Amino acid sequence: MTEQKHEQLSALVDGELGADETRVLLNELESDPETRGCWERYHLIGEALRGALPERMDPGLAARVAAALEDEPAILAPANLRLHRLSPYLKQAAGMAIAAGVAVAAVLVVPVLVREEPAVAPPQQVASSQMAGPAGIMRTELSPAERSRTLVDERLQDYLVNHYEHSAITRVQGVLPYVRIVGSSDQR
Repeated sequence: MTEQKHEQLSALVDGELGADETRVLLNELESDPETRGCWERYHLIGEALRGALPERMDPGLAARVAAALEDEPAILAPANLRLHRLSPYLKQAAGMAIAAGVAVAAVLVVPVLVREEPAVAPPQQVASSQMAGPAGIMRTELSPAERSRTLVDERLQDYLVNHYEHSAITRVQGVLPYVRIVGSSDQR
C-alpha cells in the first residue's frame, strides 16, 4: 500500500475523509485483503489507545506476528566499524579542562563549608576593691518620638543582623569578603 492510501485509511478511521473518497476506499476495502487488514489494525490501535480492547484477542495473533517477523529481512550491521581515536593532545586538553572545573568548584564550595563563625569574647570578670552600695535611682522618661526611634533602631539592627546571617555573601566569599554589615545612623 502507498503512503497516501495509509493516510486515507487513517482519515477514514477518524471520520475525516470526504464522501467521494470514502466510497472509493470502502469499495477497495471489500476487494483488497491487504487494505482490509490495515483497516483492522488501525481500529485495533485506536481501541488500544482508548483502553477499549476486547476481553479476548484472536488466538492466532501471536503466530501471525511470529510469521511476519520470520519474513522480515535481517538488517546486518557493518562488520568493521572504525572507532574514532582521540589525539593525545585532545585527551590532555580534556583532562586539563576537567581539572580546571574541579579547581573552580573547590574555590567556590570550600569557603561555604569552612565558614568561620564570629568569635565571641569570653565574659571578663572585674575585681572590685570596695563594696559598692546601692546606687541612686533616677527616674527618666523618654518622649514618644525617642521611644519610637529606639524601637525602629532595634528592629533595623535585628533586620540587618538577620540579613547578614542568611545572605549569600556570607556563604560564598566573593570579591569583598571583608565587608560585613552596613548600618544606619542619624549622625552624618
